[in-house]
Amino acid sequence: DILNDLDTCKIEIISLEFESIMHLKTQQRLKIFTEKVLEYKNSKIDKALIELCSNNLNCPPGMIKHVIITIIKRNLTMNTVSNNDLCNWLKILLENISNPGDTIDEDIVSNVLKKFQLDTLNDNTCLKDCKENIEIVSTLVWNVGVNLIISNNKKSATKWCKNSICFAKLVNEGLTSQLKSMWYSLLSNTGIEDSEIDEI
Repeated sequence: DILNDLDTCKIEIISLEFESIMHLKTQQRLKIFTEKVLEYKNSKIDKALIELCSNNLNCPPGMIKHVIITIIKRNLTMNTVSNNDLCNWLKILLENISNPGDTIDEDIVSNVLKKFQLDTLNDNTCLKDCKENIEIVSTLVWNVGVNLIISNNKKSATKWCKNSICFAKLVNEGLTSQLKSMWYSLLSNTGIEDSEIDEI
C-alpha cells in the first residue's frame, strides 16, 4: 500500500545518506543525521537504522549504543515490534560494550526482562522464536556482571548477574542451573553477601 511504499522510499534515502556520511567519516554529521532519523518514531525505520549502524564497522560503538537504547526505550511502550526484534537489539547493544570498564544503564536490561516476563504470564510460548537470542543475551548480561565484580562494583554486579539468570529462566532451565551454580561460586570467592538468588 501507499504507506508501505513511503516507508520503503524513506529507508532507501536514509540508507544512501548514511553510507555517504560514513564514507566522509564525519562524526558530527552522523550524530545530526541519526537524531533526525530517530525523530520518525517508525518501527520499520528503527529496524533499518539499527541494521545500518550495527553492520558498519566504522560506526562508533557509542553511536550504536545511543541509537539502540533510544529505540528500545521507545518500543518498550509502543508495542509495535516483536519480542524477537527487542531481544536482537538488546543483544547488539550488549555486544557493543567493548571493554570491561564499559557498561550501559542496567535499567534498559531490566525493563526488557520485565516485558518478557509479563508476556510469558499471558502466553508461555511467546518467546519460542527468540530462544537462542535470549540465551545469548543471558550470557552477555552475565559477562557484564562478572566484569563489574572484577571492577569491585559488587552492588551493580549482583543486579546484572541476577538479570542474567532471570533471562535464562525464561527459555532454558539447564542454563539457569549452570548460572546459579556459577553465582554461588562467585559468592564464596568474592565475599558478596547475597542469598536472594534462591528466589529466582
